[in-house]
Amino acid sequence: MKILFFGFGRFQKIRKNPSSKIAKDLARLLEKSFETDSIILPSSASCWKILEKKIRQFKPEAIIGFGIASGRASVCIERIALNLKPSRKKSLERISPKKPLALEARLDIEKLLKAVKGIPTRISYYAGTSYCNFVYYNLLANFPKKSIFVHIPLTFRKDRIAKAQKPEVDSKRISNALKKAIIKTF
Repeated sequence: MKILFFGFGRFQKIRKNPSSKIAKDLARLLEKSFETDSIILPSSASCWKILEKKIRQFKPEAIIGFGIASGRASVCIERIALNLKPSRKKSLERISPKKPLALEARLDIEKLLKAVKGIPTRISYYAGTSYCNFVYYNLLANFPKKSIFVHIPLTFRKDRIAKAQKPEVDSKRISNALKKAIIKTF
């Protein structure tokens, strides 16, 4: 089975986006069990076109995406993506005016949820309104039977030297827990 993992690069003030590390780590950790590849997307309007090109080249049987979500206490497997373009202006412009307002994951996310052990994990019904949702909606619209998106909780710790907040994610623990769950699920 071929699995494509993706994460995002720099997002707002977060230079090293933990979602990119998790996507790359899982592709590496699972290369003995599956044929894997990974891609890091920009947090910009071009993210979908770049991912779509990679999907057409690699032809995966499953696509697993990762993004960060501050304020969440657990890893969130996203069930729903909204037909809304990312916007800082709080506008509600649709990605695709003729498609439904929301699309639901068709992969068995309950099975994946049950397989995740050792980290707090739950199903979420809100993928946000930024590039995570934008890519996920396009995935569900174009590759519905093979796509899933996971938000990684992002917490911050005080960096005494820099006197600033620094992002903190236990990406190794998350990657190892998800590796086992993916082997059981796929």
